[in-house]
Amino acid sequence: MGIEALAYSVALPHLPLVVGRNAPWWAVGLLFGGYSVMQFVAIGPIGRLAERHGVRRVTAACLVGTAVGLMMTALSTNYWILLGGRLVDGVSAGTVVVVTTSVLARVPRAEWTHTLGLLSGVRGTAGLIGILATAGVGVAIGDPVVGLRTMAWIGTGLVGASLVLVPRLPSLAYAPLTTINTPIGTVTRYRLISHFGAQAAQAGLLISAPGVGAAVASVKVGFYCPAAAIIGLAVGQALVSSRAERSATIRTLMIGVLTLGLVGIPFPATVVAGFAVAGVAIGSLAPRLQAALIRERMADGISAVGANVLAGRGAVAGQVAGPMIGYAALSWSPSMAAVSVGLFVLLSNLVGPQPEVPTE
Repeated sequence: MGIEALAYSVALPHLPLVVGRNAPWWAVGLLFGGYSVMQFVAIGPIGRLAERHGVRRVTAACLVGTAVGLMMTALSTNYWILLGGRLVDGVSAGTVVVVTTSVLARVPRAEWTHTLGLLSGVRGTAGLIGILATAGVGVAIGDPVVGLRTMAWIGTGLVGASLVLVPRLPSLAYAPLTTINTPIGTVTRYRLISHFGAQAAQAGLLISAPGVGAAVASVKVGFYCPAAAIIGLAVGQALVSSRAERSATIRTLMIGVLTLGLVGIPFPATVVAGFAVAGVAIGSLAPRLQAALIRERMADGISAVGANVLAGRGAVAGQVAGPMIGYAALSWSPSMAAVSVGLFVLLSNLVGPQPEVPTE
């Protein structure tokens, strides 16, 4: 999980700054949206391949694919090659579903929100390390193109080094995915839409952060905003989400926290803090809705892997919609980018009945 997040984050915030020089903001959104589209396509087949050929082989193959995507980013700043690198990396990220399923199989369902929050925290921490390292390189070098290439090569080396850990992975057996196309129940559909909204809000907040920071204040601030968003999201996911699941008071409080954060985003003096504060609120929502969706889908009679595949696809759909709509809104103004994030959160809270807290 950490390697996947690190490989994703080393492209931030240099990639938007490099592409944004000569292309409209929607083209930047397409780069990150393309990554998510390929991840969406690959999730189901990768789950089946892991069952058929083993977790170790599939994970090793995906790590190689991640390295190839980073090498493409390092070798050229041509838009189409950068897009190709994002697409290859997106296919390789499909292993997230396999990892998530294997972890959830080892904890009670009542702890799934907390566990998903911790997993997200691991990804957030790795992403933060990548963001901070990238920002440090960018400030030191002063050239986004050189910074992007440097971090992509470093990421390639780290992914290659992680291959030595693959033989240590446990040999995992999953139930067949023959029930993956079981009809989705009404409540499950509500859960899926809510999960989509939360994931879109997360992705929209994070991916639009460099562009918003640069537009509101400066390129330097554009380096800091993604780090602030990741810190906020990690705190919300790992520390607040399980508490919010059990407390209506905390859930109500998070609405106020979100409003405060979004109001601060369009202003130079508060843009960094705004991303951090909004991240806490959104991060507290996402794991809770993801766990509720997985539980409800399994109640439909589908396997654990199939339930996680649906959750993964819902997440990826949100990760496509959030950045693309966020950057399209940024074409109008930073305020509209903040509003787009708020609308996704609103969607996740208004659709269907609120999930119940499991007691088993």
